[in-house]
Amino acid sequence: IFASMDERSMTFFGSLETLQAMMEDRNLPTKMRRRIRNYWYRAKDLERMERFQYEAQRLSPALQRRLAFQSNAEWVRNVPFLRVVSMNMVAQLMTFVKIRIFEPLEIFT
Repeated sequence: IFASMDERSMTFFGSLETLQAMMEDRNLPTKMRRRIRNYWYRAKDLERMERFQYEAQRLSPALQRRLAFQSNAEWVRNVPFLRVVSMNMVAQLMTFVKIRIFEPLEIFT
């Protein structure tokens, strides 16, 4: 199986194996292990998005704005007050957006 994986996948599954060993060593309950594994799988996508965001910072400011606008256009259209502001404003806002993931029904402050 590992022979057909790219480097990121190998790193991810290696880390998952370490995480599994830690949960076993600490004798965590099954439900907690499941929650941690589910979160870990979601975090894989987060890492990819953060990498894209990091690389986008190397683009010129104009390309960064265009990319931010195009990449977020679908959900921006669903936020009424963002529909009426300029592409520049939306792009500027996107530079402050932090990508985060949460457990289903997790309450955060």
